[in-house]
Amino acid sequence: MNSKIYLVPHDFSAVAHAAVRHALLLAKVAKAELLILHLVDDKPKVKAAQNKMMDYVDSLDLTGYDTKITPLVTTGSIFEDINRIAEKYNCSKVIMGTHGAKGLQKVFGSNAIKVIRSTNLPFYIVQDSTPPEKIENIIVPIDTTKESIQIISFAADIAYLFNAKVHVIAENQRDEILSRQMKNRIKLVEDKFENLGVNASIHMFDTSGSYSSKILKYADEINADLIAVAYHTESLIPALDSFHQGLLTNKYKIPVLIIQSKEVTSMYF
Repeated sequence: MNSKIYLVPHDFSAVAHAAVRHALLLAKVAKAELLILHLVDDKPKVKAAQNKMMDYVDSLDLTGYDTKITPLVTTGSIFEDINRIAEKYNCSKVIMGTHGAKGLQKVFGSNAIKVIRSTNLPFYIVQDSTPPEKIENIIVPIDTTKESIQIISFAADIAYLFNAKVHVIAENQRDEILSRQMKNRIKLVEDKFENLGVNASIHMFDTSGSYSSKILKYADEINADLIAVAYHTESLIPALDSFHQGLLTNKYKIPVLIIQSKEVTSMYF
């Protein structure tokens, strides 16, 4: 039996369709199954949604894929039941669509973060975009905190699957103590990727300007296929977390692999 099952929340929107396309790419390489989930708020709505979901699955062009797809329609809330359903079906990752930087960016960005904070699973967040044929360049931003490097194993697994190069990004620190901490983090990261057999390089930037802007500018320059980041913030209000929102809804529509670092204690990929 295939032990890898990727959960794809679906609301029949364009970004949900995009999430399925990205999920098919990942599942093909990882030899995983897909569980496509649609949630309704009332039991009488289940039957109609099931019919719509079956029509959608039947319409998918699966040429070149042998991925098993299981549709699931049930009652619940995406903000409250993702973790419950993921645990019930032994899912190892959530692949989810979110809206981009236009329009209600803060609303959709904070909603995505609210879902991410509801579980300790890694999320692969995509916008309405066509997936690449393969993942070749992965950006991993880190900082001086221990939480930021909890993304390393997850990024390494995708890099290993696709034989991708990892670009670790960090900022030089003027403070002596923070500078020492950063050097220790970088050394740990370099050793980790080397031990995992992943091709990785370190790119340092100065501390002036927006960190997220520098990340995205560099991502555009190298045609990055994925940004991998650990979610850690002291803010209890998702809407106030502009750094992660900016990455999730970036204008280049680069997918983001993100975990809630404080909750992650094991490797899922």
